[in-house]
Amino acid sequence: MKTMMRRLERIYHATATPTEEAHLQWHKQFALQRHAFQQRYIEYWSAAITECPDSKTVWRRVNCLLKPSAEMINPHSAAWFA
Repeated sequence: MKTMMRRLERIYHATATPTEEAHLQWHKQFALQRHAFQQRYIEYWSAAITECPDSKTVWRRVNCLLKPSAEMINPHSAAWFA
């Protein structure tokens, strides 16, 4: 899916004057890819929560969804930017 999207993107950007058809194909593939990734994300977390043996594990996984760790939000420190 990613390969197809990148190929369509390269086709779109390869010409000096990109065609509307190439643009539509690229964006259609992008929308399909985004939908597929969202579905996989939903399926993963649904299965992860369903397979929890007890309520403590369920809440730990739900908390992971609601409050991402600081490293996930911004992995760089102020010193790194300086």
